[in-house]
Amino acid sequence: MIGGTTVQNGIQGLSTTSKDADDGSRGCLPANGERPRIISLEELQQHSTADDAWLVLDGRVYNITTFLRYHPGGPDILLKKAAGRDATALFNKYHPNVKAH
Repeated sequence: MIGGTTVQNGIQGLSTTSKDADDGSRGCLPANGERPRIISLEELQQHSTADDAWLVLDGRVYNITTFLRYHPGGPDILLKKAAGRDATALFNKYHPNVKAH
């Protein structure tokens, strides 16, 4: 999971750290007082494949690569509609009673 809070390119909260998380994802919330790294919209868009998928939910960037195979709706919907972009509206449409973070 990757997260933070700032405003860049009209999307709120695109930030991450450069260190790997314990679960093997490519980033996590800062653990040692480290400042989050800003993720541009262009960088987010580069992470939209089954081998490397990120999305934004409520202003936080998440690495969903390992989650793809567990998604109840299947990986295809995430790859086609959510990976590499802000998926907040889509997530809220199908999961109205779930808080993303």
